[in-house]
Amino acid sequence: MSRETLYLFRHALLRDAAYQLQMPAERARLHAEAFAVIERLCGGRAPEPAAVDAVNPTPQATHPTDPFAEELAAHARLGGGDPALQLRYLLRSVAIAIRDYRNAAAQDLWLRIAALVSGGQRGIALRQAGLAAARRGRAPEAERLFVEAIRVLHGAGSRREEGNALGNLASLLRETGRLEEAERNLERSLLLLRGGGHRIQEAMMVANKANLCLELDHFEEAEVLLNEALAVFREAGDLRSERTTRGNLANLYRRSGRHGEAEVLYAEVLAADRAAGDRRHEGVTLGNLATLYQATGRIAEAESALREALPLHSAAGNRRHEGASRCDLGLNLLRQGRRGEAVREWRDGIAILRELRDRKAAAGAVAEMRKACGEAGVAPLEE
Repeated sequence: MSRETLYLFRHALLRDAAYQLQMPAERARLHAEAFAVIERLCGGRAPEPAAVDAVNPTPQATHPTDPFAEELAAHARLGGGDPALQLRYLLRSVAIAIRDYRNAAAQDLWLRIAALVSGGQRGIALRQAGLAAARRGRAPEAERLFVEAIRVLHGAGSRREEGNALGNLASLLRETGRLEEAERNLERSLLLLRGGGHRIQEAMMVANKANLCLELDHFEEAEVLLNEALAVFREAGDLRSERTTRGNLANLYRRSGRHGEAEVLYAEVLAADRAAGDRRHEGVTLGNLATLYQATGRIAEAESALREALPLHSAAGNRRHEGASRCDLGLNLLRQGRRGEAVREWRDGIAILRELRDRKAAAGAVAEMRKACGEAGVAPLEE
């Protein structure tokens, strides 16, 4: 037996039993010692990350402790040390989880951060946990977290962050088909943000309102609002929001029949997504482009775009779009006469949407499937 394997446990139960045999004070001492050893081996303590309530924080620089950040937070907690050290490494951990599209981990880490802070910072951490849940496609969890964040932020008098959380809730409500509730929350958000010097946040809510107009086929109003938001993002140099808004503008062109303009804009947004390394939005853009190809009779190009989008959805943990794209791919294959493949893809996609309890997307997918099967003169894919 080598030195490296001498102290390895053969089973987790043995490890846990050995751990519990230690007296509480001795366990705390060992955790504190482990914390100190890891920091020392990594060249010292990691820099202080941006505060929970930092506005437009600079990207976090890497540090040798980063692979062990979550472990260091646990040792800090169990070693009875300064809670600020636990918070330091939790904040570094969550930044890494978001960067790596580990949305479930990010949600859990934000909830642990929320337990360590209070007031407006707690509300912000709960809002961020809600965003992580939404990125996972967990709409009920996200809604509960946004509602709790709004309550906490209102009590803390944080108008800007309350407005942001209301906007996040409005987006979720719109995506799940509750348009009247979405509109009410969006108006509350804009009321809090207007006149407060929060131009980027206000522009985000204007873009959110445009998306609501788009759901209602109010194309002219949606276009005016999207261009209004776009001007603010460009002036502020907010490239990510600019890409997202241009993608939504391309969706508007597509839905209103301006296919040539939509295709040009999708190509520009796709190039910008790739240049920025934004795999999540790249997958979304490819899915939207596939819808355009399908609408203009380019079935093979639509299939290619969907197959390119799927691994990006998976890598980014974007289960909602993965489910929708698999359903779209199933219908694409059906139109090509490839029923066996179509059944597999569509059933995998609808299973994801139902697992996420995304009733709006699932109902839309079923309706589209029945329409496509009727046009093809074949039995529905679920039968």
